Amino acid sequence: MSIRFFSLDADASSASNFLMQHTSHFALALLFALTLLFALLLFALTLLIALTLLMALTLLIALTLLFALTSLFVLTLLSTLNIYPLSFVQSPNYSGMRSATAFFSGR
Repeated sequence: MSIRFFSLDADASSASNFLMQHTSHFALALLFALTLLFALLLFALTLLIALTLLMALTLLIALTLLFALTSLFVLTLLSTLNIYPLSFVQSPNYSGMRSATAFFSGR
């Protein structure tokens, strides 16, 4: 009894027939179950990576907005108190740009 190997131009049906003739039904069911399990694990891993990237992007946007709004609030509060800590902020009661040295020395 010789085992016939399929040729290079074999189609899917002949490959399926070869498997059905030379493989037990239990082995085929096991192969199908393992293939399905692998596909599900690959899908779950892809979903996990996508959700992780989405959470990281959301956190980055949230922290950027928090920093921007906090900075805006602090600068608004300081300007209300007539305090101009940044050298590029022009004081309304000071001619020209106020330097950080002039601010910290009290001039």
